[in-house]
Amino acid sequence: MGSTTTQRSITLPTIETQASCTNACKTKRKKDKVSVANSGPVTEQIAEEWETLYRKCTGDNQNICPSEESEQVITQCSCLDEFGTASVMMQSLRQAAQGLICTR
Repeated sequence: MGSTTTQRSITLPTIETQASCTNACKTKRKKDKVSVANSGPVTEQIAEEWETLYRKCTGDNQNICPSEESEQVITQCSCLDEFGTASVMMQSLRQAAQGLICTR
């Protein structure tokens, strides 16, 4: 038995280079929520709750945080690295899921 070797040339498409980071800013705003009990809406505010938002920066130098009027800027436009925060959240979810017990 013999073998045959065939040479072929392929052309790979050119891929645009991307910036290593996109500038973003971190903001927070009060959660828009209404607490409800059996008797109806609860008007007493026990504690303020906040939500965190990440926004892509705009402008010529990508240095303008497009936050809304009700938001407070926590971190100005920069190359954010939130890996530590994300990994802690994922680990917490994993551990919480392990603690669940399903019964019939």
